[in-house]
Formats: sequence, structure tokens, C-alpha cells
Amino acid sequence: MSNLDDYKKAAQELNDIDHQSDKTRLASALDKILDKNIMSKEYGKNITPILDEIANAMWEIDSRERQQPYEYGDAALPAVSKIMMSVCMDKLWAKQETENTPISERIDQAGALGSDLHDLVKKHLGVDLYDFYNDGDE
Repeated sequence: MSNLDDYKKAAQELNDIDHQSDKTRLASALDKILDKNIMSKEYGKNITPILDEIANAMWEIDSRERQQPYEYGDAALPAVSKIMMSVCMDKLWAKQETENTPISERIDQAGALGSDLHDLVKKHLGVDLYDFYNDGDE
């Protein structure tokens, strides 16, 4: 079975999850992804269908009339922030490659992107994303 087939299967498993008790299936699906492609150049392409499935499920739920917040766990914000940052950095790198951006500008642009995401979350949510990764050594 190819990596893409593995991802499709994992995406289908994610799509099928509808109960809290299915968390072990989710963990298993994600373990399969990480075990096979942690440093692969194809990682982004391979994980995209899973991210797409998650987004589609959220759009479906969001389109329903809801009366209570979702009550995401504490790990949700750092998780989606990491996903957002990784995807944005990948797209920034591709843009910089196309434009043949000098390395010093690439570094400045990457830093500005990270700072902008940090500032956006802090301004609107009052949460400092740096706190998620600060181990107390400043």
C-alpha cells in the first residue's frame, strides 16, 4: 500500500470518528502518519487530505445551529497554531523560492509571520502563544 493510500485510510478513520470513545482510533491514525513521514519531503502533501477532512467536518458542524460552545481542550490552541504556522511557513518558503528572495529577507519575513500570528492571538484571545513553549528558561 502506498503512503497516499495510508493517508486516505487514516483520513477516512478520522472522518468516521463521532464519539469520545473513538479517541484511540484517532491516535492510531495519527501515529501511522507520523511513523511513516516525519521527515519526508512529501509530508505536507500527504497530510493535506487529513487536514482537509478535519476542516470539512468542522464546516459541516459549523453550518448547524449550535447553542453552546465546542469547549475545545487546552491542547487545541497550540495544536492549530502549530498547524497554521507550519502551513504558512511552507507557503512563504515557496513564495520566496519563486521570487528568489535573499536569505536575510527570508529570515526577516519568517520572523514577521511568526510575530504577526503571535500578536493576532494575543490581541483577540488574550493568550500568549509563547507560554505554550516556554520551559521557564528565559
